Amino acid sequence: MSTPTRLLAISLSIATIFLFGIRGSLARIHPMGPTSTPPRYLPWAPVPILMPIVWHSAIELRLTPPQEKSLLKWRGDQMRAWTTSRRQFMRDNRALRNALLDGKPENALNTLVAAVHNDQARMLDTEIDQVEFLHRLLTPQQWKRLIALYRFRMMRGGWHRRFIR
Repeated sequence: MSTPTRLLAISLSIATIFLFGIRGSLARIHPMGPTSTPPRYLPWAPVPILMPIVWHSAIELRLTPPQEKSLLKWRGDQMRAWTTSRRQFMRDNRALRNALLDGKPENALNTLVAAVHNDQARMLDTEIDQVEFLHRLLTPQQWKRLIALYRFRMMRGGWHRRFIR
């Protein structure tokens, strides 16, 4: 992999972590350099975030140029959508927090709680789309290797085996 491609893979890994918000903010962020490891993922999270591992392990997974091009296009599309979604997500969370602190009535809270639930459902759908996209994009051998890398990194992060089966 050439140096520009490697640098792009590193920057895309970092951006993907931030793309998925809450889990990215709870995880320990690393610079994604050649000797660093991706952050520790939360074992109880419903959807594994695999994209940083794909970019970090692009050489090991033997990604083809068309696969890399598809990954770049997917990331560009997701980043455009994420910018708007993230603003809305933060606005709804802030509004709910302020309403709770101000002691607003229950009917006002119900509307805000519904908005926060919708935002979280949208984020969950985006995370599921990411996994499905990678499953379609990668060959069966690449997918098997990606899952092995994910499980290895979960174990290396100190999580107990029962969380990742």
